[in-house]
Amino acid sequence: MNEQILNYIHDTGHVYYGAKAKILNLMKDEQYRSLMEIFEETEVEPTSASSILRQFRNKPEKYGKMIVNKKRHIDSGKWLYQLIVVNDEPQSDI
Repeated sequence: MNEQILNYIHDTGHVYYGAKAKILNLMKDEQYRSLMEIFEETEVEPTSASSILRQFRNKPEKYGKMIVNKKRHIDSGKWLYQLIVVNDEPQSDI
């Protein structure tokens, strides 16, 4: 139970563990990063990071609603990824 509390992400209302938690904590600032930059910050292998970003995009019922944008860097041609956490909880008018 304590591990769930430590890995609970308030932005999505879901619990994440291990590599998923590392990537979400890094990427929720909505900055574009290459897979190598993600690896350098989180020590999650680039292929795993790519898979996790794809899971975040394709499985909103499991991970919460997220948008994953990607674009090519103008100079290097590397793919850059951006993660946007969508808060789709209804807002209360208190």
